[in-house]
Amino acid sequence: MLKNILLSTNRKCLVITPYDNEWLEFPATRLQSAADFVFTGIRRHMYEPKRTMKLLRYFKNGIIVFDDCRAYVNANVQQDIHALLMGSRQRQIDVYAAAHGLTEVPPVFYTFVTDFVLFQTRDNPKRNRLAVMRDPDKVMKKIAEVNAIATGTKPHPKNWEGKNEDGESCAGKKIKDRYYCDTIKNE
Repeated sequence: MLKNILLSTNRKCLVITPYDNEWLEFPATRLQSAADFVFTGIRRHMYEPKRTMKLLRYFKNGIIVFDDCRAYVNANVQQDIHALLMGSRQRQIDVYAAAHGLTEVPPVFYTFVTDFVLFQTRDNPKRNRLAVMRDPDKVMKKIAEVNAIATGTKPHPKNWEGKNEDGESCAGKKIKDRYYCDTIKNE
């Protein structure tokens, strides 16, 4: 679903991933020169602890996806992430933090969250994690709704496209007992 969302935006997108076996349908970049930041479509970058966060300050006019962000967003890069998020409007970038549950998204992202896309999860966020959200009760209620509807469906839609056979968005719908997701505004 995330790939389709990114493709539908018609904006350049840089996917940061900790794994070398994901997003393989898109060209890789090491971000070694200014030219590496001028592209269209989607590029993938394998996270490099000593380089990646410092280089992202040169990214403008597009989307950055931190895929499986808990794997590499830790105390060492929290300040860099915060600075990136603080300057995102001025640099015209949107930032997506992708994870398998709310507790897998580092707290530094929550202040800036505008929307959540929720799939079935076994994750059980604690109140202290939810405290940084604008309406934690609303988020917990939506998680319960998604989980109840999705019972018996696959919790991890590996290659799901997020659309039904007619090309309509599947957000808020159960799809042939396969997947269910819904979105919620963080307001």
